[in-house]
Amino acid sequence: AEYAAASRERSAESTADRERREAMGEQLRCVTSVLSEAADEIAAESGRDEASERALKTELGERGIAVADVVVTHGAENAVAAFMRSGAASPDEIAAITGRVLGSAFAVKRTEKCAYPGYSMVEMREKPPFDAVFAVAGSSKNRAATGDTHSFVRLGQNRFMAALCDGMGSGARAEEMSATSISLVESFYRAGFDNDTILSCVNKLLTSCGNEVFCAVDMVVLDMYNGLADFIKLGAPAGVVRCGDEVEIVNGSSLPLGVLEEMRPSVTKMAFNCGDCVVLMTDGVTDCFRDVNAVAQIVTQSTLTNPQSMAEEIMQKAQKICKGKPADDMTILVCKIS
Repeated sequence: AEYAAASRERSAESTADRERREAMGEQLRCVTSVLSEAADEIAAESGRDEASERALKTELGERGIAVADVVVTHGAENAVAAFMRSGAASPDEIAAITGRVLGSAFAVKRTEKCAYPGYSMVEMREKPPFDAVFAVAGSSKNRAATGDTHSFVRLGQNRFMAALCDGMGSGARAEEMSATSISLVESFYRAGFDNDTILSCVNKLLTSCGNEVFCAVDMVVLDMYNGLADFIKLGAPAGVVRCGDEVEIVNGSSLPLGVLEEMRPSVTKMAFNCGDCVVLMTDGVTDCFRDVNAVAQIVTQSTLTNPQSMAEEIMQKAQKICKGKPADDMTILVCKIS
């Protein structure tokens, strides 16, 4: 009996050591991924554009704006720094002139005084061709708490993330786990990790809880420079994308977070354009309709251009079908590209 007890103790210690090594390995892989991306960004920088610098400096001088120097750099982001006499022109005016000379829109990132008395520096970044407006509408089964949480996050200068997280069930426990999951996902994305690394790490944290905590996650990551979207689904219902007069349905096949230790998200890549609308929903909404095609029809026929009005329109029709007594928490997230 003593031998068996000692064997069980050694086995438990071995399992704990293995789990610690696996967690450490996952952390190291995350760090490696970030370092690799940073190296790629540094290698992509191509340095200064002297021809553009001369053209911009000449244009500013002809407008009577005293400029000591101009620096134009191309890389992951096109950037301009103008060193000018303080008060010679407003930063927004400098950005407008820069855009006309260089052939694309620029926005002021920051201004600060130079070490040389009487001069200031205006730093500008090229504006991405797209922007996004987000809206949300929700209704809880239990008015005290909802298992649905959402997030809108700007990832650096060029990307947005919109996400829905549905903690299985309703009430305070579902709300707590949903909020924790979305907060972890948001933090990892802000840190610059890739899709697979982020969701794998969050999934391991949930499965390690040991209390069968499951969360359906529905996300879209929008690249405002390239006009590309990654739809990432883990146990989430289909989404709807309106492109002009056409509608596309985005499905997913992965299990929710926390079900299995090893998981791989369902990722769909899609190009977007100005005026497109993305609609994400929790299953409390889709369960009110016969199928996702019924939601797609509402989106297609809607004459509303405001994303908040569109979200509320879908929610009102869902509530009408369930007669104001939803079987689950309901959340609708709408993103419009501009």
